[in-house]
Amino acid sequence: MQRNFQGKTVVITGACRGIGAGIAERFARDGANLVMVSNAARVHETAEQLRQCYQADILSLEVD
Repeated sequence: MQRNFQGKTVVITGACRGIGAGIAERFARDGANLVMVSNAARVHETAEQLRQCYQADILSLEVD
């Protein structure tokens, strides 16, 4: 099944590691814009890695 999320924005919580990071990577690969939210500062590093790999438009937020 092929998915096209071009022009769609997805909000992902717990996005800096584990399942959240995996979901973020899948949506980035499928063309989605991402809002990555986590309570850990490394969310910004994870977002930058995805930007470089997939040229995705990503907003990363460290919140509690």
